[in-house]
Amino acid sequence: MSVGGYPYSQVMQDAVNYAFAKGAVLVGAAGNNRREERFYPASYANVISVSGTQPDDEFSNWSSYGPAVDVSAPGSSVLTTNCFKCTYADHDSWGHHILISGTSFATPNVSGVLALIRARFPDATPQQVVNRLFNTVDDLGYPGWDNRYGRGRVNANRALGANVAGPVVSGGDGFEVNNSLGAAV
Repeated sequence: MSVGGYPYSQVMQDAVNYAFAKGAVLVGAAGNNRREERFYPASYANVISVSGTQPDDEFSNWSSYGPAVDVSAPGSSVLTTNCFKCTYADHDSWGHHILISGTSFATPNVSGVLALIRARFPDATPQQVVNRLFNTVDDLGYPGWDNRYGRGRVNANRALGANVAGPVVSGGDGFEVNNSLGAAV
């Protein structure tokens, strides 16, 4: 879901829960507001909330973050098709392709990995699919869950069972030698 900015709604939470109970795994864009926030529908329970990363796995400075972020995915400088003839905002001749950024471009990466998991493990329940996604991410940022990367950046190879090495994790710096937010010096 590449929409958002709505307030919490119990009716929507109920709809999300119903869809999940019927087998749907929902994925939502965390937002592009450069701040810590709950962004709906991504922040509902039973929706995987996705923040954005740069091509080098750095957190994207435009991405929203916060306590509901579950995972991150590449969402910066994504080459995509573009309107050639658009009738809104006085744009009438854009090119065929464009580089664009946003959690709306990170979210389909997660959806694609989920589709691959479902294809590889067709008998898995929605919760097993979500758990597999969560358990095979590359942990970036602070060790474990953090409010920018969530559990980490999705890794399709590992989600499908490949044995691949994760990214090299920073050993910290002079001000944060243990690379731990809670014990930063």
